Parts: sequence; structure tokens; C-alpha cells
Amino acid sequence: MSTALNRLLGPALLSIVSLIFVSYIPASSESGYIHVFPIEGSYELNTDGVYHLQLRGESYFEIGTEKTASGKPFKVIKLNLKSGEGHADHSLGFVISQKGENTISLPGTFQVNEKIDGFLDSFEGVFGFANIPDLGEQPFFAKRGKITISKTGLDKLGGRIDVRLVNPEGKQLIIKGNFTAIPRI
Repeated sequence: MSTALNRLLGPALLSIVSLIFVSYIPASSESGYIHVFPIEGSYELNTDGVYHLQLRGESYFEIGTEKTASGKPFKVIKLNLKSGEGHADHSLGFVISQKGENTISLPGTFQVNEKIDGFLDSFEGVFGFANIPDLGEQPFFAKRGKITISKTGLDKLGGRIDVRLVNPEGKQLIIKGNFTAIPRI
């Protein structure tokens, strides 16, 4: 009886062990378990200061050329971030602008332009806003900080946001985190 049992259990045990080895997938960036950047078209931001929030959602970008009223060209990247399902309602927008018709130098680090107070006719640097209804009706506008774009491609921008925003009441919101944006279709 034991010989028959050995003949039956031996191959079964060998099959189970083989299945375990074949189905094992190591944790690596290629398998999707470790991400240097969030999933395509997404962001994860944290806020410091008076408010402590986690902001997550979808992110898109547009690249184009705009002209001032006097006809001077500016190359522009528009970065749009919108809350994802299951997260507090919010939206953020950043405009990165450089003089000229040539493409914006990427990868690169772009500083918030602190001198923007009114209508956006022409500027160099970053203009940004955050609309977070849970924090009140007043939007926040970027006053200091930077956006670093370190990963680029024809269909993807990735990087880091480190920006201080202020609303008209003087309340501050410090936003830090990573994003990966895909083109707006």
C-alpha cells in the first residue's frame, strides 16, 4: 500500500511545488508592485500647514503655443489635476510658461512666478490654483514653490509638485507630491 501511495503522492507533490515556482512573480518595477511614479495619468499629493489632506486623482496635460495681445509667442504646458472617485472633491491647475515658440526645456524645474496678480496675459514660470470645496469657497493661488518635470515622453509627463498656495483670506496650503500626466484627449 505504501508503494502505491508513494507513486501517487510523489508526482502530485512535485506538481504543486512546480506550480508555486512557476506562478511566483518577484516584486519589481516591471511587475507593477513598486512605482517610482504613480500610475499613468494620476497623482498623489499631501498638504501641510493648517490643513492636512491627501489629494489623489487623475492628471492630464496639454502643450501649446499662446500669444500675448501684442503677438509675442509663449510656449505653455497646462497641467490639470482632478479628484478621483472616492476622494474629497477638488481640482488643481498649473500653467508653465516660457517665452518663445520653441518647446519648453524638459526635463526641468519651473519656479512659481510670484508677480502674477491679475489677468494672465504673459508670464514666465508657473501659475497655479487649487479649488477644494471642503476648505471653503475661496480658491488658493500659487505664491511660492516649484514644479519639477523629471520624466518625459511623447505621451507622458512625470514629476514632483512642491508649491505653497494662499487664498484671499490669507490661509496657506502647502502641496507636495508626485504626478504622472497623460495628454488630454
